[in-house]
Amino acid sequence: MKTKNIPKTVLVTGGSSGIGKELSILLYKQGYNVLVVSVSKEEFKLLHKECKEIDPFGKLETLEADLTQKESIPKILKWISKLNLEVDVLVNNAGFGLWGRSWELSPEKVDSMLLLNIGAVTRLSNEFSKRMIERKKGFILNVASTASLQPLSYMAAYAASKAYVVNFSEALAAELAPYGVKLGILYPGTTKTNFLSVAGIHKENKKGSLGNLAYSIAMDPKDVAKVAFNAIQNKTKRSVPGFMNKAHYYSTKIFPSWIVKRIADRIFKKE
Repeated sequence: MKTKNIPKTVLVTGGSSGIGKELSILLYKQGYNVLVVSVSKEEFKLLHKECKEIDPFGKLETLEADLTQKESIPKILKWISKLNLEVDVLVNNAGFGLWGRSWELSPEKVDSMLLLNIGAVTRLSNEFSKRMIERKKGFILNVASTASLQPLSYMAAYAASKAYVVNFSEALAAELAPYGVKLGILYPGTTKTNFLSVAGIHKENKKGSLGNLAYSIAMDPKDVAKVAFNAIQNKTKRSVPGFMNKAHYYSTKIFPSWIVKRIADRIFKKE
């Protein structure tokens, strides 16, 4: 049964794989018009196939765009205008991480990560805030991470970029509140997507290794997507998927930050 009185159009960045893909499929299944922006044209084919098998008459539009490039924002706005649609919900999901000693990471990859995790989130949030304010309604869901909950050695720049997402989102939410526009934050933890391999964390059988732990506790992206979907439906301020992630989230509210950081540093340490 399709959901009634739902926002008509949702824009999902990074919506062709991982959490973004599962959320896009779930939104499509529930009758939303789904707009997906991603860098992977090949992944669009599979997304279209899966969605059309659910409902051949549903609306799914895809756009190939590199959000680390400034010209991507005007490109997205022009695309949406051509489609003659207004975005009711923006999901800033695109992002990636890097694991390792900060000085040993590729400077080009770090720059690209910060442009995506910080720059794109900021620009898209601001652009669509203007449009939502004009209509006095709308919802933005910014995807942070449990990595944002403390400084994280060996993922220093990534964790800091997600802490930015949290602080920026909380401040922007307060600015938007008088205009009828709401903003929520999603805090996923380790998830069974290509995020880990892209970050440089690979599955291994070595007991106590980060690769072993990460892949053993990782959540199914479908389960994370359900939490994100509920956040959109209910315009939830903060959403934390899964027991382990909730335990992590609340531990930062209970214990001193140095204790949480020390535990996290031991888990993420690169030998």
